[in-house]
Amino acid sequence: MPELALAVVVAALGLMAVGGTYKHHCDRARAVDTSRLLATLRQALAVYEATAGRPPATARADEVVGLLASRPVSAALLRAAPAPLLRGEDGGLRCVDAWGTPIRYISARTQDPAWRVRVQLAGGPIFESAGADRRFGDAASGAESDNLGSDALAIAAMGKSQAADE
Repeated sequence: MPELALAVVVAALGLMAVGGTYKHHCDRARAVDTSRLLATLRQALAVYEATAGRPPATARADEVVGLLASRPVSAALLRAAPAPLLRGEDGGLRCVDAWGTPIRYISARTQDPAWRVRVQLAGGPIFESAGADRRFGDAASGAESDNLGSDALAIAAMGKSQAADE
């Protein structure tokens, strides 16, 4: 009887380990998809700004994506987006990350000084995912947060291009 109890405990621990590893791999795959979506949104936004002369004057990611979709070149980029841009009940695009959480859009018009600094450092508006925990941190949360932001992608790309120039 004690052997059976030990076998059950060992099997349960094994299943817990496998389940945790599986969740980690799923979250990692979702993070990759969401990072690609954020990079696509940033690229579409750059195209929009080049043709419109300024970033969209709205504070909601869904509205921004709708404006991006109204321009042929940025609309083509959105159609190739690797993660979900869902159709809302009103027919507009709903911008969500791979966990199903709405994407946040932060522009220089934000009232938060820390966000204004991040937008300035990023060189323009930021799209942000809440990440696997589905909770947004604040602009200063940095490494403690699992948020994914298009500004981090832009900063990483700038670092790579500067390293290539050297």
